[in-house]
Amino acid sequence: MFTNFVADTLDAGNLSNLRLLIDKAIAWVKERFDLLCNNLTQELEAIPYDTLLSREGVTYNAPTLSAIRKRR
Repeated sequence: MFTNFVADTLDAGNLSNLRLLIDKAIAWVKERFDLLCNNLTQELEAIPYDTLLSREGVTYNAPTLSAIRKRR
């Protein structure tokens, strides 16, 4: 079973609908992000400062071009 969608995106009405969809999606992501940040903040604020300082530091490795096709 599959679904197939075809649309004429060059039409002004369709572009307007696409923009509305994108705007709604961005608003949802921002709302969800804020909610998760607030939850995380509450969790971290409940932990004593000394305990937080004794934790291992956070590191971030940005993806490189060689990681583009790598399955995760």
